[in-house]
Amino acid sequence: MTSFFALRYLFSPSRMGAVNWVSGISAVAIAVVSMALVVALSVYNGYVKLILQTTGAAAPELLITPQQGATLDMREPTLLTALESDLVASYSPMLRAKGVIRHLATEQMVDVVGVAPEYWQVVGGDSLLLEGRLPKQGSSTPEILVGMALASEGISPMSQQDARLYFPRRQGLINPLAPGTAFRSTELVVTGIMRPVDEEFDRQGYVDISVMHDLLAYQEHIATAVALRLARGVPPTEGKQRLAERLVGKYHLLDRAEQHPELTFLIRMEKLMVFLIMTFILLLAAFNLASGLAMLILEKRADLQTLRALGMTSRMEGRIFALAGVLISLLGSFVGVTLGLILSWLQERFELIEAGQGLLTMPFPIDIQASDILLILLCTTLISCVISMVPSFFFKKKRS
Repeated sequence: MTSFFALRYLFSPSRMGAVNWVSGISAVAIAVVSMALVVALSVYNGYVKLILQTTGAAAPELLITPQQGATLDMREPTLLTALESDLVASYSPMLRAKGVIRHLATEQMVDVVGVAPEYWQVVGGDSLLLEGRLPKQGSSTPEILVGMALASEGISPMSQQDARLYFPRRQGLINPLAPGTAFRSTELVVTGIMRPVDEEFDRQGYVDISVMHDLLAYQEHIATAVALRLARGVPPTEGKQRLAERLVGKYHLLDRAEQHPELTFLIRMEKLMVFLIMTFILLLAAFNLASGLAMLILEKRADLQTLRALGMTSRMEGRIFALAGVLISLLGSFVGVTLGLILSWLQERFELIEAGQGLLTMPFPIDIQASDILLILLCTTLISCVISMVPSFFFKKKRS
């Protein structure tokens, strides 16, 4: 019965025209805010997706790191069982350390990553190359592939000069009278330059893992991480979950977003702040709804006296107007979400709006996520339920 009266009060014309106007304005305001939320959150999701796609060419699909300590043993049975399962197409141990590379008169800090030959199959090495070739295993002089930042400092194949890589000596005695004994070093041939990705990646250098084992005095089965690529047809989320179960909590299993949390942290925080600000605006728009319901209650006082004579209780009266407010809010939110989805689809399909200048001009990226749509509808419903109860609450309190 309450839903019947709520629908009737919602769609029937009122004797006071202002009631319909206020209700309509409330629905339009909620629709506009809901539409803006859908578009804004989709754009932020698009930027996160774009960043992950950019770094995806340089980062493995999954990365295994130790939970305790800095290194892991490739002979460990639990790790081997997971890596040799049918979920994994290929994998490569990695040994990472910071060193100094000297070339001509310049010295640069470099994040050196030692990888096995299989690593380039894991990440698709050919797509990383901007110039030159990938380093080879077993060459007479160790080879290195450098990032764009190092290449801009002159460390490139075009220089025709070998570089030298230094690491602090990890084991053994150091003669204080001979400072050079505190380091281990090797000559390097620069074979290629990687495509620019981000500041961290552009200062990396890739060598064969055997070179790192020798310079850091590690045994050949020691690594700091394992990069892997899932088998074809294995969903990333399912594959990660099943592998994590096989690793029995001894290792961290990181996807691309978890490998580089700093890249997307700022955008995710901006997305959260925009959502909170828009939710506050939605709350302000919902107060128009409370005003419209208060006017509707005043207009329907004569009807309420008749309904009370027929046996309707105060609780039922409150439900009628609360439900009417919820219906107005839901109508506005569904219309707004629908318009937001349409605008997002048009932007994604036709790239209507662009940002940037010159060569940096690019369309706003879009990534529509169902979780955001559900969150917007849930937030709108919750706010409308709370606001819709306010007028009927004060009305019942005044009656009592």
